[in-house]
Amino acid sequence: MTWVLERDVFSTACFDAMVEHIRGRELPLKIVRVVPFAHVIDGKAPQIEGPAVCYGSIGVAKVAADNGWQPGVFTDPNTFHYEAYRDALGDLILNADAVRLRMSEVSAFVAERRWTSFFIKPNDDAKAFAGAVMEADEFETWVSRMREIGYLDENDIDVVVSEPKPLGVEWRVIVVDGEIVESSIYKQWGRAMAERHRQPEVDAVVRAAHARFVPAPVYVIDVAQVGDDYKVIEYNTFNSAGLYACDVGRVVDAVTAYVERAYATTPA
Repeated sequence: MTWVLERDVFSTACFDAMVEHIRGRELPLKIVRVVPFAHVIDGKAPQIEGPAVCYGSIGVAKVAADNGWQPGVFTDPNTFHYEAYRDALGDLILNADAVRLRMSEVSAFVAERRWTSFFIKPNDDAKAFAGAVMEADEFETWVSRMREIGYLDENDIDVVVSEPKPLGVEWRVIVVDGEIVESSIYKQWGRAMAERHRQPEVDAVVRAAHARFVPAPVYVIDVAQVGDDYKVIEYNTFNSAGLYACDVGRVVDAVTAYVERAYATTPA
């Protein structure tokens, strides 16, 4: 199996650790640059035989598809879709009250409810922007700025909006073929503070969610502490998700083992 890593996307520490581990295992490795927005490889695309997995920006999905690399990325617009997993997870989801709107409808919706702040994220996993709590009186300025710098091609993408929730610790969990492989805290009481950590309650929520909804054989799931409870924030495509303080080597090994099993060729 070949790993295809995109430069200059994630932290240098994560990228270097991944490269070192892949090379240490003597696995095939290609390092590429992807042209922003165009989502094509800068220069000649590498020739790859057999299965390949990409890791980088959201542009690697198009790169993999254009070059016929399989599995390439573990994603599906029908499953990495907020409404799909919200409805499937029920009481396990954090923002069960989230409403889908067009971006152009958000200001009026928020004003009608007299919210001073609100949570907003894209309805799909294309990552037009990262989900965040937004101040109502700053929203239109933010939209204009995002359009000016090219992050929003148009105003009317589908988004989901809800009232903000008071969160404690937030975890990112990597799931491969039904098994929890790694877990990292990425935020603590609103502050970015990465720490490799497994919490039994978080594992229990992830397993319960997996029993109800599996978006792909390899995926990332974010979980938040809400008072004494734990809720799923969202699912993310593994191939463009930051690993924070996860053991990168364990993640590489688990994904490699899965692909080698799933895409093994049968001798003639």
